[in-house]
Amino acid sequence: MMHSSKYAWLELSQHNFNHNIQTFYRTLLPGTKLAPVLKSNAYGHGLEHIGTFAQE
Repeated sequence: MMHSSKYAWLELSQHNFNHNIQTFYRTLLPGTKLAPVLKSNAYGHGLEHIGTFAQE
């Protein structure tokens, strides 16, 4: 029988976030800009926290 846990956590990494953004940019034409849209409190990750990542 499997036991479920009530505990979970999420670790946000500025480095990994930046890597993901750079991956997008490598596939886009030069000069293209991204416009991130954060909704619903960044799906529970914290709007201010993720917004700061996106601005940097």
